[in-house]
Amino acid sequence: MKKKTILIADDHILFRDSLRQILFTHQLYEVIDCCASMNQAIEIAEKAHPNIFIMDINMPDLSGTEAVDIIRKCSPTTHILVLSMHTEPTYARQLLKKGALGYMTKSSPLRELFIALGEISEGRRYICHEIKDNITLQLIEGKGKSVKITQLSKREFQIVEAVKEGLSSKEIGRKLGITLSTVNVHRTKILKKLNLSNAAALVDYVNNYNLNIE
Repeated sequence: MKKKTILIADDHILFRDSLRQILFTHQLYEVIDCCASMNQAIEIAEKAHPNIFIMDINMPDLSGTEAVDIIRKCSPTTHILVLSMHTEPTYARQLLKKGALGYMTKSSPLRELFIALGEISEGRRYICHEIKDNITLQLIEGKGKSVKITQLSKREFQIVEAVKEGLSSKEIGRKLGITLSTVNVHRTKILKKLNLSNAAALVDYVNNYNLNIE
């Protein structure tokens, strides 16, 4: 039986190499490459057209939604499995709508990874149990339509709204009448408060959520 080819993109070297080693021992899959940047992964996918692309969404160079869009265009036969630390169902919903075929959290058990790979290899959608459980919890509690970011200050929320509008840090500074360095200080604080790793993750966050503040 011909092995399914897999391309991995994750900027954490320990996780990336561990995943590669795990898949190396499996007779059904062959990892053709591991990438620390999304742009590198896209370049490889465009040439190699792997069967499966396993990707993180918090990459330093491209957001998850941007990456899914590009991969779907440059390698339409590749099935995308998102493997992320984010357990909020909104992330899964957004990326699946963009064209990813599967979404798993990094806290999912290893056996579920192979179930997911088997499903998306056959062109079937897969959502991990943790996300499904969180969806059920939101339905029971009546949550999920909006997220209140009450830990942000009024100024920080203004900056988040400006990011959602697609403004650069310089443009945000001009709009709010503050210096570029002040904008960057606020953005750093926002990332810390929202437990996000970089600017690309912040863009994903504001695009995935209907934000409001009290």
